[in-house]
Amino acid sequence: MGTRKRHFCRQCDYEATVSGGDDVGMAAATTTIHCHNCEEISDVVTTNEPWLATDKDWVPIDYHCNRSEGHQVELWVGPGACPKCSNTMEVDLTSTIDWD
Repeated sequence: MGTRKRHFCRQCDYEATVSGGDDVGMAAATTTIHCHNCEEISDVVTTNEPWLATDKDWVPIDYHCNRSEGHQVELWVGPGACPKCSNTMEVDLTSTIDWD
């Protein structure tokens, strides 16, 4: 089962509910990306074979922005830089959402 939490920036009020890195559910594995074109962070599916992601040496290599495969993206691990203003984002530990 995967987990998402609200990540927020006090500087510019941007927020996103994401896993904050690699995560695994029953039907898929995800990772969090920063899309430089959209100036957003989001979780994207990296494989529909989640058992692959349980290997400690597994690294997601097939990921892209859900809006366009041509967008410039990079892996994002929270709490990381805000995609809008680069301030360090904070994590709201009371806002956990489990997903499967």
